[in-house]
Amino acid sequence: MKRDNINWPAFIKYSGDDELVLVKDDTRWQREFRQATFDADDFLVDSGGRRFTLAGENSAPVSLAQPLADGELDTLLRNHFAALGECCIAKIPALPPAEALRLLCDTEDS
Repeated sequence: MKRDNINWPAFIKYSGDDELVLVKDDTRWQREFRQATFDADDFLVDSGGRRFTLAGENSAPVSLAQPLADGELDTLLRNHFAALGECCIAKIPALPPAEALRLLCDTEDS
């Protein structure tokens, strides 16, 4: 699957960095990330909960055909908010992917 099949918004998880990078739409992807260089362990997660590798030809996201593992999204979110110094991260409930992305969008906008 190429980027046309990504359910936006999405986020990028860089290897070795707990902060998630929000990508709200394809326009931002094209403007800011299309020519970026990614490590083999970097990945993108879309609002459908699908994981995409980014270290391919032209850094075009390619679906990995495996969803996030149980609890992985929760861990990514908690680590992200902890890296930002947010309090009460333990109170973040388990969220479906679309709601998790909405939470990231809401906190970026505030």
